[in-house]
Amino acid sequence: MAKVIKLKDYEPKGSHHIFLDTNVLIYAFAPIANYKIEIQKQITNFFTTAKTVKTSLYVTSLVLSEYYNVLFQHDFKHWQNQSENIGKNDLKIDYRKSSEYIESIESINGGIKNILKIASSFPDDFNAIDLNNVLKLLPHADFNDCYFLEIAKQKGWTILTRDKDIINHPFRAIDVITIL
Repeated sequence: MAKVIKLKDYEPKGSHHIFLDTNVLIYAFAPIANYKIEIQKQITNFFTTAKTVKTSLYVTSLVLSEYYNVLFQHDFKHWQNQSENIGKNDLKIDYRKSSEYIESIESINGGIKNILKIASSFPDDFNAIDLNNVLKLLPHADFNDCYFLEIAKQKGWTILTRDKDIINHPFRAIDVITIL
């Protein structure tokens, strides 16, 4: 298995190529991550150093989709738990009418714009991915994690993640950097 490198021990270089997993981006760019400020600081310090030395950082549309969906569902559930919204369970009918809906979208969109200031958007290359390789990895992680592992393997990238399924995947062929 490839290496697991602690973020505190990792020194980014200009020749490095790093795929950013969604969970790391949520810590760095989303308000729900404020409960672990120290982790957020480590990640943002890493981003600052990586950009200074011109490390290549990448995200895909699938990463941004996960980012959006996690935060949007969090905001919807928070809205539902407010006393005036108890019993309002339909996102499209109930939540879309609220001012909180627009605030959520604007906040998430702001986070995505900030992510794209530090990371290059990389095409998912679904047509070039060997889907059989992804499917072989599935018993040990969800589809997206396996897909990210395959993209990183094909490109020779390292993944920055806090996802234990990626870190501990028995067939992981690429190095990971983590805060765990």
